[in-house]
Amino acid sequence: MLTNFSTRADIPEGYHLGPNMRRRRGPAFITKTACTECRKGRAKCDGQQPCARCTSKGGLKCEYNLSVHVRKEEMRQEINELRTHYQMSEKIFELLTSGDQANLIVSKLQQKEPLGEILEQLGGHSPAGASLTAASSSRRRESLRSDDTGVAQSKTEYLSPGPDESEMYCFENGSRWTKLPLGDTVIEHLLLLYFCWEYPIFSGISKRHFVRDFNSGHDRYCSPLLVNAMLAVGCRFSDQVEARMDPNDGDTAGMHCYLEAERLLSICRGERSVTVIQAMSLLSTWNSSRGDYKRARFYAGQAIRLAVEVGLHLDGDVDEVPDDVREVRNTTFWGVFMLDQAWSLATGCLPHISQEGIWTKEPTVFDKDELREWIPYAGDEIPHGLDLRQPSNVRAVYKSLCGLSTIIHSTLYVMYADTDSLTAREFLDQYTRMLNWYSTLPEVLRLGENSTPSVLFVHMYYYFSIILTFCPLANLRFLDSKISALEVCTDAANAAVTLVRSYESLHGLRRTPCFLPYIVFASGIVHLGSLDPKINPVETMTQSAQEVAILQLMSLYHGSSKRACRILLNRALRTNSTDANLDKDAEEDTSSLWKPLVMGLIWPLADTPRHGSISDDPTVIRRLSIAATYQEKLKNNGFERAM
Repeated sequence: MLTNFSTRADIPEGYHLGPNMRRRRGPAFITKTACTECRKGRAKCDGQQPCARCTSKGGLKCEYNLSVHVRKEEMRQEINELRTHYQMSEKIFELLTSGDQANLIVSKLQQKEPLGEILEQLGGHSPAGASLTAASSSRRRESLRSDDTGVAQSKTEYLSPGPDESEMYCFENGSRWTKLPLGDTVIEHLLLLYFCWEYPIFSGISKRHFVRDFNSGHDRYCSPLLVNAMLAVGCRFSDQVEARMDPNDGDTAGMHCYLEAERLLSICRGERSVTVIQAMSLLSTWNSSRGDYKRARFYAGQAIRLAVEVGLHLDGDVDEVPDDVREVRNTTFWGVFMLDQAWSLATGCLPHISQEGIWTKEPTVFDKDELREWIPYAGDEIPHGLDLRQPSNVRAVYKSLCGLSTIIHSTLYVMYADTDSLTAREFLDQYTRMLNWYSTLPEVLRLGENSTPSVLFVHMYYYFSIILTFCPLANLRFLDSKISALEVCTDAANAAVTLVRSYESLHGLRRTPCFLPYIVFASGIVHLGSLDPKINPVETMTQSAQEVAILQLMSLYHGSSKRACRILLNRALRTNSTDANLDKDAEEDTSSLWKPLVMGLIWPLADTPRHGSISDDPTVIRRLSIAATYQEKLKNNGFERAM
């Protein structure tokens, strides 16, 4: 028989607890926040100032780093208050500019009367919820801010929502856009990851239009196809099991969303809309991360072809198109245009649109998210730290990538349209355009001014474009300027790897843009080709070791990085070995994804192309034929063979 006693005092004298009956503990004192020293020692803290443990130790500095968790309902209330305050401010400015009651308004403002009361006294109609003024919002923010360090901030302050984009970071009722068993919270988590780490790189999405229709349920700029494709990319950045088709296999991240998007795309065959074009570009991005070169290139080509069929490249001459529609169409076209140039550059072929085929101007308005603060999002909580907060500058990033892609577009035509007529002057003119583009980058995109993932990617992609532009000429020099193409490639590879290391130190390599493994791989191939392994094999292995290490860290999340790491390592071992079996294994490891890029980087660094399965790809054969013509014909057009 079990006997219950409410307290220790109720236990009768002489009563003994049995061997299997443990004394229950009373409710222990729980402190919500422990001091930094107790956290380090994983010890219990009483929450006092100073705490008992720090006092007993003597000499320990007892400090508290407060963290604040803001619920979504509170954040939305804060957003509504800011929106109301903005509407009242606009009304006040409108009355001031009219001049009728300007003096009265100024006097009331000087007396610090609430905006809502001023509007009521003037006979104006204050917006709904005007009683929730910005003063209450400001007081709540002040209460959330740490008094000493200012580290603790609310989620609303980090995002700094604008009045017209108050729901820019809120994705509501996401489950209505997909048939997959994903909850609204998981969908919002995946979309936040995409917009934090991948957007706006090669993106054809106007974020504010997408979010507006996503939350309202309208299908003009949002569709189940587009949402599922975006979720597939977002899954590459998530550690949650819901992001994987097989919870125990990280390689299946986003596979279920991708298959659902492909199913919806098959239903939408023949449909010509911006959401279909945007979804195709996202499917290309997902395949590039996974390492499927053929599908990535296929979807990128389909997206730009459909954009031309729809006429997105002609918006510059369509005056009757509303500004709102024009913005979405321009953004969509330039997003798929940039993606097409990236793959054309990597595969060494002409773009899918001609030199005279672009009639629309670069977007002047891409996203009104320019000054919104960016911080790395990884899960439900936002990490604290003032050093992580910086303007997103997505508009400047997008416009800069558009400008560089335009130069790449013309450079590809100079290189591959007619190799017989290529002269050193034409090539140097394109190189000069790249240098001028880089020297005139906006101040907000300069290194040291901003370090968001997209800003760092702009610099890395610039060096990547130089590598792939000069590699076909790696054995040549320019007669007039004595520029060595191999030296230019080597300098660009060094700069690219340095930037990747900076990215790693700031953000880690868990979440990187899907195209980043290609940049690291190209840099590694250049480093291997710039050295003679027979003369200094140790230096050759050391140069490639850093790229192999970076790719190894990214290989857990990008299938392309896993393949690139294996190929680069085999290539490094092969340069220091005469083993025929090792050479054969390296050739077999070079999958279809890397054939064009590998051969585009390797063939100018060798006297003759290597035999084996690597040369069976049509793209490789085409580039090898170009290589043969370059070595002889270009020497008569302002080039000479490098010694």
